[in-house]
Amino acid sequence: MSALRASRVVMGKDVRAIRESGDCVWLEGRARLCPGQRVVLVGRTGLGGERHLRQVVVVSWTIARLSDQGPLFRGVCRVAQ
Repeated sequence: MSALRASRVVMGKDVRAIRESGDCVWLEGRARLCPGQRVVLVGRTGLGGERHLRQVVVVSWTIARLSDQGPLFRGVCRVAQ
């Protein structure tokens, strides 16, 4: 049996944090994520700019807007236990 590996998402490149509260982080970016997916956020994950890795689970992820550069997604992730 193979273990499920978390996808790596780079803050500032793939997504950006638009809000953080308790155990949730709201993200926006070009990365295509799926609800239920485990993701490792790499880089500066806090609005304060601290650098570290954080494993989260995608709660919701939807298209926020469409442009000639492609879709921009937005959603919320919960810090994994």
